[in-house]
Amino acid sequence: MLELTPETDDFFCANESLIKIDRDLTTRICAPWEKLCITTVETSLEAFSAVTRACGDICREPCESDGYGTDMVRCDECCTEDFCNGNYSVRYYMELMKQQYTSWIKPLVGEKVYNRNNNITFPY
Repeated sequence: MLELTPETDDFFCANESLIKIDRDLTTRICAPWEKLCITTVETSLEAFSAVTRACGDICREPCESDGYGTDMVRCDECCTEDFCNGNYSVRYYMELMKQQYTSWIKPLVGEKVYNRNNNITFPY
């Protein structure tokens, strides 16, 4: 069993040694209307299936779920600084994916007001 240290304390040993391509080859200049750097983590049946990084103008909040019977979930993290979406640790991905469960315990922006105005009762 591997002893956990600051260098190895990440599930599946995702670390800098996995990145072998120069940053110049993996970055691009965003268009003027793309104000966000976005990291999207996708899972299928609770297993990681993809991680993408891109520029964009919209950040999905909360996570999106689709796929009848396959339970595909996409969670975004957005930021506005240069190279801010370069985190690659599995621990980071797992923390990001925890967002998919929050809408059941806390309301979305404007949800309480909408529910109150429409006489909808929800236990939060």
